[in-house]
Amino acid sequence: EQISERLAKAPVSAKTSPDEPHQVLAALELPIYITTNYDGLMTQALRDRGKDVKEGICRWNQEIAERLPERFTLAPGYEPTPDAPLVYHLHGHLDLPESLVLTEDDYIDFLIRISRDETLLPVFVRQAFTGASVLFVGYRIADTNFRVLFRSLVIYMQDSLKRSHFSVQSSPKDDDLADEAKQRAKEYLVRYFDLQRISIFWGYSQDFSK
Repeated sequence: EQISERLAKAPVSAKTSPDEPHQVLAALELPIYITTNYDGLMTQALRDRGKDVKEGICRWNQEIAERLPERFTLAPGYEPTPDAPLVYHLHGHLDLPESLVLTEDDYIDFLIRISRDETLLPVFVRQAFTGASVLFVGYRIADTNFRVLFRSLVIYMQDSLKRSHFSVQSSPKDDDLADEAKQRAKEYLVRYFDLQRISIFWGYSQDFSK
């Protein structure tokens, strides 16, 4: 709850550069945006472009289903389109603190639940992983978010190995790993991602957006 309050109070500049990642992604006219961020910046970027945005939250624990606000409930028959896109919060939203994948136990519980229940994600979200190319933006090698995300999604992406996917990976910071360890980590990720037909762009989200 404290983290949700801090995020809600965080100032967001009204002036953004043309290559700000959320703005660039919003301009791509995509039907589905899946985020592990707890904030609503992706949703706002789409609304700034006049989109009729819908939001969803992964129901990875019982409390989410019991307390889910109506605005996160998708109507029967809803299909995401570029004009009415879906922003799907895989790791929760700050407006519902119970939904946040935050602690170590949360990450473990999330990974167990999503690996055991292949129907946990809405059908059109599952189809996005199996029927389209996937672009991962804004993660670091040592980011728990990314490791859990990738491991949990491999089960869905196994059916789409004929397609190419892309990942924008920030290199480890100086204090994360020694230079030799950084290089080994990069080489490991390249080999591992090659098996999943995922190409890597080494750099920050802003660099990729430019």
